[in-house]
Amino acid sequence: MNKKFVISAILAGLTLGNISNVQAQNIYPSRDYSFGKNFAAENSNLDISLYSRFNIGTQSTKGGLIEIVAYNSSAQVAYATSGVTGEIIVVPMNENFANAYSGIGYNMEELVGNIEGFEYGDMSSIAVNSTNTQIAVALQANGFNDNGKVVVFELDNNGFLINNPQFFDAGKQPDNLIFTPDGTKILVANEGEPRNGMLDIDPEGSVTIIDLTTNEATNINFDGVYFDEKVLLQNGKTPSEDFEPEYIVTTNDTAYVALQENNAIAILDINTNSFKGVYGLGLQDFGKVALDLEDDGEINIKTFDNVYGVYMPDGIELFELEDKTYILTANEGDGREWGEEDTENFYTNEHKSDTSPTGNVTVNGKVTWFNPADYEMLDQSKAYLYGSRSFSIFEVTDNGMELVFDSGSGFEIITAQAVPEHFNSSNTNSTLDDRSGKKGPEPEDVKIGQIGENIYAFVGLERVSGVMVYNITDPHNATFTNYFTSRDYTSAIGGDVSPEGLKFVPKEQSPTGTDILLVANEGSGTLAVYELIDLQ
Repeated sequence: MNKKFVISAILAGLTLGNISNVQAQNIYPSRDYSFGKNFAAENSNLDISLYSRFNIGTQSTKGGLIEIVAYNSSAQVAYATSGVTGEIIVVPMNENFANAYSGIGYNMEELVGNIEGFEYGDMSSIAVNSTNTQIAVALQANGFNDNGKVVVFELDNNGFLINNPQFFDAGKQPDNLIFTPDGTKILVANEGEPRNGMLDIDPEGSVTIIDLTTNEATNINFDGVYFDEKVLLQNGKTPSEDFEPEYIVTTNDTAYVALQENNAIAILDINTNSFKGVYGLGLQDFGKVALDLEDDGEINIKTFDNVYGVYMPDGIELFELEDKTYILTANEGDGREWGEEDTENFYTNEHKSDTSPTGNVTVNGKVTWFNPADYEMLDQSKAYLYGSRSFSIFEVTDNGMELVFDSGSGFEIITAQAVPEHFNSSNTNSTLDDRSGKKGPEPEDVKIGQIGENIYAFVGLERVSGVMVYNITDPHNATFTNYFTSRDYTSAIGGDVSPEGLKFVPKEQSPTGTDILLVANEGSGTLAVYELIDLQ
């Protein structure tokens, strides 16, 4: 009764006093769900189970169904973006969750209407402020070289969007955004990718700072920025052209920006609106760290001399401990391929062959190599791969980023034991070894949370699916505790497939009264809720 009443009230454009709610465009009913599997280390003090899920009701081999997730702790509401439907989906979590959650979809293009000088293209990210009174949405323009927008909606006490949003200018292709902890500013990572080909136009990468106390937006590019020798800068490009901000985390004073294709972290002083510097993350030596590189239909984890992984993190996370700042990175890896093949504007730095671009390494099966030809800072006699198939912990120092922990071969070793028949499967099939010659399990996002006396890192695996959990209470000596997957491997895209975004919710803010992890799965179109129980 309550569930139906709330939905119908919102659909009717419920008015509370002078507050007019935004009208929803779609209703997503609750659907049944099955339970997942928890693979735990012997000394793990954490139990994980699938509590419930929201299901959009369709699947996609191209992803994009449910991507980024945010949470309103006051109203106990989750928000998820769907690039496929163009909606923000509001999922009330304080309803009866004996069955799966229902959701309400808001079409973003229809909500923002006609903005003068702006043609809507896509919605890329959302964030909720610390007081749960505002939600910010990053909008990309239809033209890849046009500036994007950030739209800010006020939220009512039930967590629903209120009409008359504010609009702010952003840079080109805003990809990720976040509020500062005090809620006074929004920071936006503008990726600026050359989507029409590297030989055509390469839009400027930047970060936008929106000051909500003055309603002013400032765009900061990378002109004249300091960057160290480990940063990947393409030959003949300027930093503002080549640096591509992917993800951003922040304190009230300092932001850390992942430049994925450049294998670097940029540090931004929010008070001065200027970059302190850009620092490279280095390489994973696969002559020391084993991996399965050969697409031969078997599990074969071993080392390869003269082969190196370029970390290239996607999602990053920040935490402070004992006056030190640490950055966690999900080392996915990302190639560049723009334009149409067989045209003068086509560019790729991917090399697909059983032999590396320099001919020094040959393996059994085709591999997607990183071609170093356009990067003079790389040793051209060595072979390189996209990503490191791991997550890392870096300490922020006066000299940049110092690696203090890397999970190494852990993800592949653990999934080889947990799901051996589907090891290194893709997010479009459950075939053994399908992704070994590419990026393996493909860590996508990382979040942290404190449960009991311990601090944990949660890492989503985009391809094989599921979430890896490590105890990082001692960042220098992190240990594996759990691998949890709620994917149904009996079908190509069954259960929860392809984690894209994660959100940890502490028990004090959770509708269950327990710690939970929200997992947005872009292939299966599901928002999974994992319950986390401290066994100590």
